[in-house]
Amino acid sequence: MWKISVQSPNEGFREIPLKPGINPIGRIPTNYINILDVSASRQHAELRFDESSNELKIKDLNSTNGTFVNGKRIEDAFILEHEDQVRIGSHLITVIHIITQSLTQKKTGPLAEKKISKELLIESVDHYAVLLHEIGKQLNYIPDMQSALDDVAALIMRMIGADKCSILPIEDFNQDEENILTGSLTHKVMDAKSATIISDLDSIPIGNGDPSKATIKSILIVPVLIEDEVVAIINATRKKITAVPFNDRDLRLVIAVAHQVALAIQRKRIEAELVHNASHDPLTGLPNRNMFVEHLNTLIDQQKNNSSSPSYSVLFIDIDNFKLVNDSLGHVVGDKLLLAISAHFQELFITSEFRAFFRIMARFGGDEFAVLFSGHSDFDHISVLADLLLESLATPFHIENHDVFATASIGITHSSMSYILPDHVLRDADIAMYQAKESGKARYKVYDDEMRRKLVNKMRMASGLRKALTHDELLLHFQPIISMSSGSIVGFEGLLRWNSPEIGLVYPEQIFNSSDTTGLLNAIDFWAMEHACKQLSKWHKQFPNFPDLFVSVNLSSKQIRNPNLMDHIQNIVSTSKINPDHLWLEITESASIKNSEATLDMLTSLRSQNIHLSLDDFGTGFSSLSYLPRFPIDSLKIDQSFIHGIGDNKEENKILETIMHLASTLGLAVVAEGVETAEQFEFLKERGCQMAQGYFFAEPIPAEQINSLLIDNPIW
Repeated sequence: MWKISVQSPNEGFREIPLKPGINPIGRIPTNYINILDVSASRQHAELRFDESSNELKIKDLNSTNGTFVNGKRIEDAFILEHEDQVRIGSHLITVIHIITQSLTQKKTGPLAEKKISKELLIESVDHYAVLLHEIGKQLNYIPDMQSALDDVAALIMRMIGADKCSILPIEDFNQDEENILTGSLTHKVMDAKSATIISDLDSIPIGNGDPSKATIKSILIVPVLIEDEVVAIINATRKKITAVPFNDRDLRLVIAVAHQVALAIQRKRIEAELVHNASHDPLTGLPNRNMFVEHLNTLIDQQKNNSSSPSYSVLFIDIDNFKLVNDSLGHVVGDKLLLAISAHFQELFITSEFRAFFRIMARFGGDEFAVLFSGHSDFDHISVLADLLLESLATPFHIENHDVFATASIGITHSSMSYILPDHVLRDADIAMYQAKESGKARYKVYDDEMRRKLVNKMRMASGLRKALTHDELLLHFQPIISMSSGSIVGFEGLLRWNSPEIGLVYPEQIFNSSDTTGLLNAIDFWAMEHACKQLSKWHKQFPNFPDLFVSVNLSSKQIRNPNLMDHIQNIVSTSKINPDHLWLEITESASIKNSEATLDMLTSLRSQNIHLSLDDFGTGFSSLSYLPRFPIDSLKIDQSFIHGIGDNKEENKILETIMHLASTLGLAVVAEGVETAEQFEFLKERGCQMAQGYFFAEPIPAEQINSLLIDNPIW
């Protein structure tokens, strides 16, 4: 007669008598021996009991994971003997010949059978696979690391017959009063980074008699290592009542488990790092835009659902002239400056009187930061904070033996604008920040709807200008330049106009304010120069009695910095077939002193081609007198703001006289713009001004109307 003892991880122990004939084993309930295990096949194996010969055989039915007898996989039918062990999945089946058992068993009852079954499981040479299969399932997906480690510890406890087992991450390890014994031993294992079994506890000196020492029979401690670093401790104990100490097979098994736990912890760390990196800036460690938006969205949703929810404000901060730091001192210094600034801001926010309102600070990339505050009752609080932030930057940052000064431009917006999307909040704070930059930097601006209206108009203008270049919407108006001595026309200034189908006639100030930020300025300026030269060529052919007629156009600072400027101008002069002496280029004071050496080289090259150069808006810039003798200019153009004060303002009269005296000393011609009255005309003429233009003579008019003006040839 035969019976089997089935040890199940889920159901404990059960005994099943075998009937003569075939006893099917498998996962489906219709089997005589039902194995509730996903690693067992539906029809896994069968036990064949021949009652006449009292022979018991087992046969594997081509199962997925195989059938093992005494630790070895069977291929054919295998004859079983008393106390053979059969493993199917994580279930262990002990074969018991009832007569043999009655002759050899000294003790009876479930406790003795349970003990024998546990010890037999340890003897199975393939029980590593059983344990590791289960552990692999536990550690495959880890929503909570400690819960997974607790499950694995419980599995180890069952498989090695421990009375207690725990797996503690090293940061959670704590030597408390209840674990004086295991705690002191664990520290030794951590230092040695080597697994150990201790069964002779009497040889371990423990002060004042540790109560746990009297009950523990054997201790097994295994470190979990990642790159030679202890990251967790597996600790198992058996009590004295168990009587059998841990052995080397137990130790090898738990070491194998420790390798799997190490891989799981390492994977969890990598996952945590990936999650952190997805929401934080890699340089400063600050939250990034994604996390900032999440926090902001929470506050917006609260206000949507409850109008009495706390108000919030966003500060959008951009470090002024940060590119100059990178270009002059290098990116290493630039990165260290960003780190210093972010640390400085954080300390300011959490130590100032506004710390109760501070929610989150994020780096958006480059030199841009955003700060979120909520709970303040008065918006003036945030204005005071912005002032405090700007003042705090007065002290330089000492980086790499450099004292680096930093200023910031800040845009502020507030929940009173009734936002419904975080992107809209950030958009408006960004707009306000750029308004602060355009207003001179190192200041803050509070957003209002007028800012966005201006920006939208500017974008529309820029978009329309792109079409204007290809749809023949740009045109030139020409204003006559008069010789003060003869009173006749000697040239024209070409003034750009845009005949927009949507807006109407657009003037240069609006055009250049839009195109300067869209990359269109060069293209527009060269268009104006090309068409002015072509028109001058036509006039020379139509009016041979004006052989020295010239045309004057503006040369922007961007054009001067264009390395291909000379080629462009030479091509325009050549194509239009004009004498280069008849092309006058006007440059502003700011353009002449910016990047002065490169500017000087370019202007010298232009002058060598006999192209005239005129310094426009003279007297409105800064420091141009120091550059004036060095630059190869032919004339000064006095700004109309000085002309308007003629007669009424004696101080401005003296300035005009000084300018004309300076020009005469340097051998430069003087052109006065904005002449509107006979009094102004006479004043300038008496003081030796050579040329003038303004409404007193004629307003800017289309080229077609210039023809009749040249035909009439008026004399002023």
